[in-house]
Amino acid sequence: MSFRTVLAWSSLVREQDSGLLQICISHRIQLHFTNFIKLVSLQGLVSLPSSFNQKNDSPIVPLFRANQSSGALTFLLQLEVGGASSELQGSPHRLKAEEPLRRFSISIVYTDSFLDLVEQCISEQDVALGRELYTFIAEIGLDLDSYFGSHLIRMFSSFNLLAEVNRIFSKISRPSVFAWNAIFSAYTTCGESYKVIRLYHEMRNARVEPDAHVSVTVLKACAMTAALAEGEWTHAQVLEYGLEANVFVSSALINMYSKCGQLIRAHMIFEKSMQPSLITWNALIAGYVDHGHGEQALTLFSIMIDCGLEPDKRTFLSSLKACSRMSALKIGEQIHSHIIKHGLDLTMTIGNSLIDMYSKCGSLQNAWLVFDKLPQPDVVSWSAMISGYTHHGLSQDALQLFRDMMQNGVLPNTVTFICVIKACAKIAAFEEGKEVHSYLYECGLEVDLSLGIALVDMYAKCKSLPDAVAMLTPSFMQSSVTWNALVGGYTECGHGDEALQLFQQMLHQGVIPDQVTFACILKACTRLEQCMSIHARIIDGNELDSHTGTILIDLYAKFGNTEMAKWVFDRLPNKNVVTWSTLIAGYVQNGLEHEAFDLFKQMKQVGVEPNQVTFLGIMEACASMAAVAHGKMIQAIIVENGLESNASIASALLDMYAKCGALEEAHILFNRLPSRDAVVWTTLVGGHAHHSDYQGALRYFKGMLQTGLAPDEVTLLCLLSACSHAALLDEGCLIFKSMPEIYGIFPEVEHYDCLLDLFSFAGKFDVSEDLLETIPFECNVVGWKILLGACRRHGNAGLGKRCFEQVIQHEPVNASGFALMSSTYVHTGLLEEAENLEGVRRHANAWKIPAKACIEVNNKIHSFTVGDMTHPLSDRIRGKLKSLTTSLMEEGYAPQFDSIPSVLSTEHKRGVLCGHSERLAIAFGLLSTPEGATLRISKNFRMCNDCHIAVKLISKVEKREIMIADTYCVHYCRDGVCSCRD
Repeated sequence: MSFRTVLAWSSLVREQDSGLLQICISHRIQLHFTNFIKLVSLQGLVSLPSSFNQKNDSPIVPLFRANQSSGALTFLLQLEVGGASSELQGSPHRLKAEEPLRRFSISIVYTDSFLDLVEQCISEQDVALGRELYTFIAEIGLDLDSYFGSHLIRMFSSFNLLAEVNRIFSKISRPSVFAWNAIFSAYTTCGESYKVIRLYHEMRNARVEPDAHVSVTVLKACAMTAALAEGEWTHAQVLEYGLEANVFVSSALINMYSKCGQLIRAHMIFEKSMQPSLITWNALIAGYVDHGHGEQALTLFSIMIDCGLEPDKRTFLSSLKACSRMSALKIGEQIHSHIIKHGLDLTMTIGNSLIDMYSKCGSLQNAWLVFDKLPQPDVVSWSAMISGYTHHGLSQDALQLFRDMMQNGVLPNTVTFICVIKACAKIAAFEEGKEVHSYLYECGLEVDLSLGIALVDMYAKCKSLPDAVAMLTPSFMQSSVTWNALVGGYTECGHGDEALQLFQQMLHQGVIPDQVTFACILKACTRLEQCMSIHARIIDGNELDSHTGTILIDLYAKFGNTEMAKWVFDRLPNKNVVTWSTLIAGYVQNGLEHEAFDLFKQMKQVGVEPNQVTFLGIMEACASMAAVAHGKMIQAIIVENGLESNASIASALLDMYAKCGALEEAHILFNRLPSRDAVVWTTLVGGHAHHSDYQGALRYFKGMLQTGLAPDEVTLLCLLSACSHAALLDEGCLIFKSMPEIYGIFPEVEHYDCLLDLFSFAGKFDVSEDLLETIPFECNVVGWKILLGACRRHGNAGLGKRCFEQVIQHEPVNASGFALMSSTYVHTGLLEEAENLEGVRRHANAWKIPAKACIEVNNKIHSFTVGDMTHPLSDRIRGKLKSLTTSLMEEGYAPQFDSIPSVLSTEHKRGVLCGHSERLAIAFGLLSTPEGATLRISKNFRMCNDCHIAVKLISKVEKREIMIADTYCVHYCRDGVCSCRD
């Protein structure tokens, strides 16, 4: 029926009887004839317009054409009274019998047309029409009826107008269960589920019995608010009224218990179902997925298939989400096959989930294949692809995909922009980030909290801190996430003090810090007292979580306070492998290798399996103690865990064996590796360099080049170090020159220091000093100490003093700088200056960390410090040292007292030298190992000149090979000669 026809018919209707019809006309709404005729006043109707198409008209039409309006009315009554709503017939507002028959017929038949209009208002979100409809219904008093009121509630809730919803509900005199469910659904739709529970109590107090629809809605509200107690009470009501057999109710119960974290109870309800339907299967699978139990969800999916139940779209969506979270690519591919069999692979929601799954599983090629097959990828499809590229570090590709998306006419949404902004943040693409920020406004989007956080993070990572701060609008400043991004940005830019100030400002604003806040602000701490202050705030009324606790352990270890690190570790309720590994690494950093080994054993005993980081830390402990036997034991555990071929692990094993003086073991392992990357080759180049074996280092360097691998700055540093240890000045200069010319690598400060060591060792002090003063790096304390050490060797006190002044200018309490300068003065006969310097050192409180030497005997590690008298064999060790000194004197040994304060007596000085840690370890080794056995010793500092001379002579006198790995190189002493040729 055309709009023109409606207009023609409307002219026949009296205004007071055609309110609903006039609403239709004013809003240009077309009605089916059967509904239209119900709205037409029957009095005074003579004929129908000739334009009426009789083909599909109701049987009522002939009656009207024959001017038999009373017959038509009778037909209407027969047709409609039987189907009229029982709600309407039983309503106290139904029309009285004495009213005209015409009015009564119209009241009865309003129902269908009213519902048509309600549905149209909802689908088109036409608020104006909805309000006009409500006004009309209210004028004739039908808004007081439970049936009409319920549908009006449903309509206004779709507009998110809760005020109108409440007004309508309050007017209903005796709300039916249908009306109650309408108000429940309204609050749930508008995101105010917590009010549903309160209203449900009111409904029960009104003695209205719940039906399945009400139970489902209330259980959904309990699920959304995680209101377990209310959910349990509702469950009891379900049992009381025998509703548990309803498939929708049981599914709602499963969903409620799942959302409240009660997966066991959800599973129990599932198992009690006589014949679980697809809906209940879906509810349980979704529950497991939402709580991170993807494996159980996928197991259920498999069982469901085996039971012969056909999955639907929701089943596939939940299962794909489980695969995404678990990175279960193989299972995801199998589910994809099921989807194709069911013909759902080209549907948009499934396709987008497949793209997301493949992207998160790292299979971007498969993600692209799915994307390419979609008939018309929507914004979700594009966003999923962009997110995948960003997540896997392909930010440039993500940005290009964003450009392609715009060229294809697909408008980005908030999720798209967040992904693109993250891509810019990852590569610090400031200009692109600014463009994206501007385009965001062009697309008519407002910067909400999630976008604001992404922008703050992007600007912070691009080191554009003013732009990041500019994003702090008052609304954003109430979110800890925004502050976290800003504090993290300042920390990453090295502005720790400013980050701490922001943290204080955040607290002043009344924003409560969360775990992420504390993690960010702890990384900004540069002093121990700052760390302790934040620590105190964290534990003030709160229990430490493992993540924040691990950061605290790491910080305390870096500040040298391993006692506090252990204190935090012991009080953590849950310790994961990262926590254990962090403390192990902290012990190793602070020279507490024994404690690291003990902790590693405890970790294994409590059943925590070590990971890559754990092994890297414990292998460093083996290397620093020259503990070959322990290293082999660790390697066996690595093999058990299937990590031997891991590139990082393999490199660490090679490094450990090289530093332990076991190059043969390193070569065996190297030859066994299935593949060798640049890091592995570089490790062996460095290992030979540490052994002062330039030819060996050069051999592996050339081997690396022959495989087609390009050296990096670390490889070339190792080769330069080999030249330095072998005092090969010309070769070192050639390598240094080749760095930018051949390999395109510009030297860093460490490369310059190697070159400086070569020049200063050769006595070329003018070149060395010029090099130090002209290199493009500031505060090169290591370089000045290298030159100072050469001054001691060559007896150049004047230049040595200038070097020392540079050292203490930047590091006033550098103990090694004081020791080198004092030794230089003594070596050049300036004893008074040496004594004065000793006074300055004491005043500056520049104390050296005690030297420590370790030796491994019978799979046990023994440690010795300077003057150590705590070992059980101390008396025998002292006796052995005395006899050794006598034998050395017979070989022409003359003690070098350069490193000892001149105020001590000669006898006292000899005693000090004999008490050096490496000599104690050697004496113990000679007493505890068979004749002819090689002694392997590590030391945490460089050997002094006197000990170096003594060790060479001991190797000759005792006819032993003695390997000492200090911080400079590995010394192999045999028959009075050292491999370092010093």
